[in-house]
Amino acid sequence: METKKIYMRFLNLLHAIEGGENAPEMDLEAKKLLEVIAVQESNKTPLTVTAAMNLGHIASPATIHRKLDVLRELGMIDTVYDATTDAPNIWCPPKPPTIILNRWARP
Repeated sequence: METKKIYMRFLNLLHAIEGGENAPEMDLEAKKLLEVIAVQESNKTPLTVTAAMNLGHIASPATIHRKLDVLRELGMIDTVYDATTDAPNIWCPPKPPTIILNRWARP
């Protein structure tokens, strides 16, 4: 499938999900941050706090910190401590993305 068709299918799916009445209210910065978190998690490399604070293309570190709090309050992410690597907190979706998408898509 060509790139343009894939992108258009993605946009149609995104609009269907965001238009649902169960979709949580998030601003663009929170959505972009959630996208990064989900991609990292799907690649089996969860996002650390340090890495999140370095996402200057999304927002300042203080704003990212606030958006992480918003996402946590919405139940979109959980905080996990990885004791094996002695790393700071790691952010990851609490449920498989399909469960979240199914919940949003319900009429």
